[in-house]
Amino acid sequence: FGLDPEWLREFCGRYKREIGLAFHCDIHPSYVTEEKIAALSGMGLKTISMGLQSGNERFRREVYGRNTPDAIILNAARLFKKYGIFPSYDLIFDNPLETGDDLRKTLDFMMGLPRPFRMCTYSLQHHPKTALTGKLLARGLITNNDVDGVSLKGFSQWHIRTDLKTGKKATVFLQRRFW
Repeated sequence: FGLDPEWLREFCGRYKREIGLAFHCDIHPSYVTEEKIAALSGMGLKTISMGLQSGNERFRREVYGRNTPDAIILNAARLFKKYGIFPSYDLIFDNPLETGDDLRKTLDFMMGLPRPFRMCTYSLQHHPKTALTGKLLARGLITNNDVDGVSLKGFSQWHIRTDLKTGKKATVFLQRRFW
């Protein structure tokens, strides 16, 4: 829904008239505008998911290549609140490059978002031939056995479960602060 405002206006009118059901969608923070959120809300949008990857702007930019400033994410969150849309924010943890300070910045950022919201936590997957996987392999932070296709981590640990006693710093960090 985020790319073409003209198409969205036409679609919203038809959807409301012809289907009229509540729905969920995913959106990139850079595509959130008040006009789009108002239109989506008016046609029945009730829940929305937005990938943040990290609540630390520097880490998001330098590690994940996401150049979305905090201000854009905060604006999106405020619009969701204004229009009564319940958001889910997707975050990636279990990254060997992430320090305790990086995690603290994520926590502080998340605590500043309007409530209520759902936080969906994911374990970093090491996809073959990506820049991040290459960097982690070169630094010896992961091995070839950790790369998807060899590793089955994605089958057993896609979402981070906070009730597990894994000892991993991201999980333990979240357990101490949220539960």
